[in-house]
Amino acid sequence: ALKQGIHLELAPALVRKKVQTHSFNVLEKQILSDGHAETFLLYLDGKGRRFQSGDLLSITPPEETVPRLYSVAKLQPDTLLLSVKKHDLGICSNYLYGLEKDVPLAAAIQLNKAFHLPKKTPSITLIANGTGIAPYLGMIQQRPKGTEMHLYWGGRNTASYDLYRPLIEQALNQGQLDQLELAFSRQESTYKFVQDILEDRA
Repeated sequence: ALKQGIHLELAPALVRKKVQTHSFNVLEKQILSDGHAETFLLYLDGKGRRFQSGDLLSITPPEETVPRLYSVAKLQPDTLLLSVKKHDLGICSNYLYGLEKDVPLAAAIQLNKAFHLPKKTPSITLIANGTGIAPYLGMIQQRPKGTEMHLYWGGRNTASYDLYRPLIEQALNQGQLDQLELAFSRQESTYKFVQDILEDRA
């Protein structure tokens, strides 16, 4: 900016409202590499905390002041699940990646009522790419009675799906999920995106 003769003036940072943090113990971490990137599931003990799938977990990494928000799943009975893509220079993703079992994580739950499951509806369609599937893994388990549940998910390749396969196959076997459609954008035999499948099913 100085070299170009441009004067930049920044407004003072807004005072952030302090939120109450809680301690969440790490129950388990599952890591997957699909040949392009590392993604991981982080299972946290949510016992005694009020939250639903679709709510947000606010995490401020050590030595940082700006919180990062992650959409979470609630798995039965009281497990909070995050799905995270590890970025080489990602401060928070690397911090979470380094957490081990039984290590406490300080974080705050933010309600996200606009993204909760409706209590009564004939059909629900869930659409996600990559780690965006996280809240849906919990919503599928909490499917309202009498509601059809459809999931469309896109990833790089079949290896990308392996991280979520056990939870999704369990849901299919238990009748919690009625339809599953997968799109792999880097799979040589298909090269499909979620929007391609949606267009096919229009």
